[in-house]
Amino acid sequence: MDVIIMKNIKILFAGCGEMGGALIDAWAGIIPPQNFFIVKKRADGVSALRARGFNADTKFPQNFNADIVVIAVKPKTVKEILPHVAPHAKNGALLFSVAAGRTVKFIEDNLGFPAAVARCMPNLGVAVKQGASGMFANERVTAEQMNLCTTLMSKCGVNVWLEREELINAVIAVSGSSPAYIAYFSECLTKACADMGLKENDARALALQALRGTAEFLQKTGEPPQNFIKKVATPGGSTEAAMNVLTSGDFSRQIAQSCQAAALAAQKREEEN
Repeated sequence: MDVIIMKNIKILFAGCGEMGGALIDAWAGIIPPQNFFIVKKRADGVSALRARGFNADTKFPQNFNADIVVIAVKPKTVKEILPHVAPHAKNGALLFSVAAGRTVKFIEDNLGFPAAVARCMPNLGVAVKQGASGMFANERVTAEQMNLCTTLMSKCGVNVWLEREELINAVIAVSGSSPAYIAYFSECLTKACADMGLKENDARALALQALRGTAEFLQKTGEPPQNFIKKVATPGGSTEAAMNVLTSGDFSRQIAQSCQAAALAAQKREEEN
């Protein structure tokens, strides 16, 4: 979006935990601090935000006309804050929820009226502006509002729009939860190398950089992973020996089952609410 337009956007944050704080840090580079109003429970957190130039309070503002309201509270608190954001939704503001397990229907049912609602499932990579996010918008979200969301989330990493809301659960499996899978693989790799004699810190540094470099190479080149594997795993070489062990077991099946378990757990949480 146009820089001038972005500088005029007003954003109300309902909640400012780890994810909300990461979004604020990323977006503050394109939206002036005075155009934010951040509602945070703790008074010391409010003071820290005010010291950075943000409008902040423990209570929702009476005179703040938001263009977008970010629902960044814990899922169990979403219902509680909706009456406070309802006036903004009635005035045409976009409700942008990053609360897991709270569907568009849940939000609209508890608002009591139809509204422009978008859901976003980011991951912790947002904290270093290397996030991966999936978004869904209901039919009341305008093209301009979707463009705004894309611009904002592009400051946090990669984002994609989903055609159906239920695909949010697949996003949870592939990018929301997968940082834990990747961290686990990294730790296993680190331990294996340390057991072979490398210092643990050196092993961890090499493992993490290998993961980062591989991801960046695949992303920048667009090369299919199987082609990349063939380049690295020369016939009769050490990588081929390792891949023979890795692919002889159930590694691929376990990854698939892990993703399915994450998606099913996310779906169950939605159904319980």
